[in-house]
Amino acid sequence: MGWLKYLDDPAFPYFEHMCLKTIHNFLTERWWILQGGVDDVALQEWILVLKILAVGKKARRDMFLLAQSGQVGRAHANKILWQLLSGPALDPLHVDLSSLVTHEVYKARKNFDRPPREHKDLRCWGWACYEIPHKWGLKWSPGEVPSGTWCRRDGDGGQPLPPPERGGLPQPQ
Repeated sequence: MGWLKYLDDPAFPYFEHMCLKTIHNFLTERWWILQGGVDDVALQEWILVLKILAVGKKARRDMFLLAQSGQVGRAHANKILWQLLSGPALDPLHVDLSSLVTHEVYKARKNFDRPPREHKDLRCWGWACYEIPHKWGLKWSPGEVPSGTWCRRDGDGGQPLPPPERGGLPQPQ
């Protein structure tokens, strides 16, 4: 998108509009697949969203490796993805997000990866750090996606709400 804008392509407004609509769709209609999915459909959604964000190969690999690091890693990946889609992806300058993704993954890994031997943080680290998300990360956990029938809630003007505010209410009969 940044190149189309830079080159002042006449089709840029159309593609920008379609990109923004797709991002809105990811944050509303398809977020439950991105947050909790563990099948081929979810994988295809993750690939598509990272392609739309136009992040580089290294950033995509970093994000997928984080998402494959157990419950905690997936919760961090979900949070990073939400923050990207609801913030920098909407920037009208359309800057490259690759370095931002890599940096956010690095910061997330520092929260739960095992510290090096003889490091002072090793005293408070345990193997449960890979299995149990911290209290703040529970809402981003893949297990927190509402099951059964539920209705989505949006903010003012149709703005997507982050989990858990975005859904979980029983579907009216």
